Amino acid sequence: MLHLFHDLPSLPSAILAYSKPLPLFINTTGGLALPFLSKTLSMAVPLVNKLPLSNSFDSLMVIVDHDSSKGIVLCPCNKTIDALGTALLYHQNVYCHFGLPKCIISDRGPQFASHVFQTLCSCLGIKSKLSTAYHPQTDGQTERANQEIEAYLCIYCGTAPNTWAKSIPDLEFSHNLQTHSITKTSPFNIILSYNPIPIPPAIEPTNLPSLSE
Repeated sequence: MLHLFHDLPSLPSAILAYSKPLPLFINTTGGLALPFLSKTLSMAVPLVNKLPLSNSFDSLMVIVDHDSSKGIVLCPCNKTIDALGTALLYHQNVYCHFGLPKCIISDRGPQFASHVFQTLCSCLGIKSKLSTAYHPQTDGQTERANQEIEAYLCIYCGTAPNTWAKSIPDLEFSHNLQTHSITKTSPFNIILSYNPIPIPPAIEPTNLPSLSE
């Protein structure tokens, strides 16, 4: 697993000269590598472990930018996911864009409390904080994000229970577009310095069946 975070292809020295870390903060949750995102993530696995099977998934991992943007990254997974599977999801969905966080706040699920995950964090220089229960000072922001996502999934699963996994990109986009009560702006606006344009709620019909679907 460690080689995933270490092995990089050789790059010309001219490119490496421009790839030094930014002087302030490391981007951890989405968008461009701008110097104003936090280094702290809060994570919960799984968010919901009783979801109907959809694209072979039955659970959802939530990654929250704990300190700055309040943005989220959502990763469909399975309730049986282990420590290495959790690390792999992070590598595929977050690390490839934003690198490593300085700190991970998580629940005490076996994925995080295991010796394997704790050793991996230690090797990578990541501080791991395990919350004991719902606690606003530790994992409260993830809990609030979870409540919003759970409400959405309950509504969605009521109408299309086997296709919820397809809706995750739209759910993530919608959350990151909303104004947050603490920052008074959207996660996207903090991450990108603007709000991206969403898909219109109504689109003119076409004569192309593939588009109509």
